[in-house]
Amino acid sequence: MLDVSENLESRISDEAEDQALAEWLEELRSFGDDLPTLCRFSYEQKHSQNMRGLQKHIGDSPPEMGMAESRRQNFIVTRHYIGPLGSHLKAARILIVAGLRMPDLFENVTVGICPSPKSHSLPPPTD
Repeated sequence: MLDVSENLESRISDEAEDQALAEWLEELRSFGDDLPTLCRFSYEQKHSQNMRGLQKHIGDSPPEMGMAESRRQNFIVTRHYIGPLGSHLKAARILIVAGLRMPDLFENVTVGICPSPKSHSLPPPTD
């Protein structure tokens, strides 16, 4: 009887985690074109429970690059894009701290926009 009870509790827990992950993904989508907020959110979420839930759906096997429409591939692509989004905020913070600690290095500095390379339809294999 314990096995059935434990199995039911595990299933309920999994459903609650999946619901939380779905809500988190909707929150991620809700940022739309608000890129600074999306980058900040991604940076803050990089090691969150939701990222662990995303990884749980991906599993440990290598990405299936030929299956672009698989559910698992969608989770892989989502995880792939969250990391770089958060890295923009981290890079800006590093520059600010470096400027405060070593202001002489930042005399006559010019900041410009570099165009992104053409994106691929699928991310490169991870891990």
